[in-house]
Amino acid sequence: MMPSWTRASLSGFARTALANGVIETVHFSAYVPARFETGREYTLNVRRVTMRNLEDEQLVKLSRSGHLFLSLPEMKAIQSYFRQQQREPTDIELETLAQTWSEHCVHKTLKSAVEVVELIPTAERWGGAALWESHQGDAVCRDAAADEGKYRRAVLFVGLRG
Repeated sequence: MMPSWTRASLSGFARTALANGVIETVHFSAYVPARFETGREYTLNVRRVTMRNLEDEQLVKLSRSGHLFLSLPEMKAIQSYFRQQQREPTDIELETLAQTWSEHCVHKTLKSAVEVVELIPTAERWGGAALWESHQGDAVCRDAAADEGKYRRAVLFVGLRG
């Protein structure tokens, strides 16, 4: 059985579940505005962020308080760049770098160093893939169908066997 909806309950549901009140309105009949909204006058306010002469602890604090969530090395790289430019960055420049370098956009966890090593095939298998062992005892996974049993020099993600 379908619930009976009143106009007020439908309106409340539509406003909370279907529409974003910041940018949308809910209408139950055709809506034709008397006039369309126009832009408003705006004065550009460029905000500079003082960071070229900050110490490490201050750079970390700026990253946290500005919700940039960049590491100290990243903040130092930005600081170095703007020192070379002989100016302070704008808030928009910092936010753009933070978004560009974020975990979501860059996948920092996959930016680890990769070493090219000589691999030796083992008799072990894991999840249908052959395990190969490097000279340091680390295990790597590789497609079992490709050149199995041969020595290969390859760039692979290396993970500890465990």
